[in-house]
Amino acid sequence: RQAKRELAQYFRGKRKRFAVRLAPQGTPFQRSIWKAIAAVGFGSTIPYAELARRAGHAGSARAAGAATGRNPIGIIVPCHRIVGSNGSLTGYAGGLHVKERLLRLEGALL
Repeated sequence: RQAKRELAQYFRGKRKRFAVRLAPQGTPFQRSIWKAIAAVGFGSTIPYAELARRAGHAGSARAAGAATGRNPIGIIVPCHRIVGSNGSLTGYAGGLHVKERLLRLEGALL
């Protein structure tokens, strides 16, 4: 119920950070990447290389990308905020059109 309420608030523009407690299942590496993703602020983007660095795995941008793609809790763990090294909108499980809409909702794209 809390997740549903928070998601509704997010889509209405009333929530910028999720408080619901979740425990996604994954490898220690994946969980470290997901934790770093969760720390990327509303309306911000970072490239995969920076994500890997923030997670303590500098030089592992491709592995960070693979872990991002296995994120089981999209939006709440906002993997749409992770972009290519040149700022391009690269892969997103929900489709690039959804990634673009989420980033526009947050004001990260004009």
